[in-house]
Amino acid sequence: MFPTTRTLAAAAMVGVLLAPTAALAETPSSTTEENLHTALTIEAFDWARYTVYAEQADREDDGSASALFTDTAAEDRYDHLAALAIPAGLVGGNAQNLQAAIDGEVYEATVMYPEFAATARAEGCTQAASMFRSIAAEEKMHAKKYTVALSAITRGRGSIPRATGLQYITVTPQLPACGGQTQTNLVTAMHGEALATVKYQLFAEVALNSGNAALADLFAGTATVEFREHFSDEANLSGLMWDTETNLTDAAASEDVEATVTYPAFAQQATEAEDFDVASLFEELAVAEGLQRDAFLLLAER
Repeated sequence: MFPTTRTLAAAAMVGVLLAPTAALAETPSSTTEENLHTALTIEAFDWARYTVYAEQADREDDGSASALFTDTAAEDRYDHLAALAIPAGLVGGNAQNLQAAIDGEVYEATVMYPEFAATARAEGCTQAASMFRSIAAEEKMHAKKYTVALSAITRGRGSIPRATGLQYITVTPQLPACGGQTQTNLVTAMHGEALATVKYQLFAEVALNSGNAALADLFAGTATVEFREHFSDEANLSGLMWDTETNLTDAAASEDVEATVTYPAFAQQATEAEDFDVASLFEELAVAEGLQRDAFLLLAER
């Protein structure tokens, strides 16, 4: 499937995600469901970092690297993530999508980011502590807006709020600002923000297809904040970005892990659970990640 699949149109992707999943023999086991969520997070993170890696390549006037990062990001988001989202049940109707968004934002605002801020403060990384507190406050606001929107569409009255304003942050080569558990938490946070970005963009497509342009704008605007502000701020503090040659090597190394360790292990576990359709999907992803690794290696060795 994936070695020859090219980018899907966004509307077509949403159509696939909302299609009945009768092709799956049974509901996946709990282990398979957990692995599906992990895989979604991996693919979303790869999409996000390859997107900003492409921008760094553009700044270095490296057109070949920019094109490869851009194409790989598109494949991860529109092909790999789309296929994973079907058995994972990532996308539903507007009300279901809003409730999922509320649950995620509340967790980040009240649990995850406050805990990350406390850890950063204890480790003396005040810059990260301040950023985590700021993001927690913004996620609380996102949850409130989504709650108002859910009330509006379920009660049939009231207006859909507009998304919060965006502070666009560019990801540039920087040394990590923190170490210890805070550095680990920054990586965790980036994965979460990348997945939230993709989810909200998909939710926006569902809303638009249903004729609710205001809700689509709320989801799409919030997605942009999650990526271009939260993810990017965390990426700078974590030292995610390097020069393009290093970024190519980093990409090849991570794709190798996905191709030879992560997805083969997920496929084996799905097979043992008799989730054979999902096992086949993980096997196909392992092959696709291997091809991405080889492409990155080839360009890195020029």
